[in-house]
Amino acid sequence: MNSIENILRELMEMPVEKLFKKPLLQFNSKLVKSAYYIDWLQTALNNPKKVELLYRASQHAFKVKPFHNKCDNIPNTLTLIRTEFDKTFGGFTNLS
Repeated sequence: MNSIENILRELMEMPVEKLFKKPLLQFNSKLVKSAYYIDWLQTALNNPKKVELLYRASQHAFKVKPFHNKCDNIPNTLTLIRTEFDKTFGGFTNLS
C-alpha cells in the first residue's frame, strides 16, 4: 500500500491534463495560476472556448481610463483584482 507521501508525490508529478476531465483554458493571468482555480473558473464561466486578457493594471500604470477604453461595451467580462493586502476578488458580467 502506498504511503500518503507517495500518493502526493505522484499527484504532484502527474500532468495537469490527467487531473481534470476537460482541457484547461490558458489564462494569461498573474492572479490565476493554480489548475484548481482555472478549472473552477472555467466551470463557473460555462466552459468558454477561449479567454482573452483585455487589461492588466501593471501594464497600464494602474490607470482607470485604459481600463474603460479596453473593457467598456465588452460582454462576458471577468474582472480579477488583487489588493495591496494580497487578497484577490472579482466579478463577472455578461452585459456589454
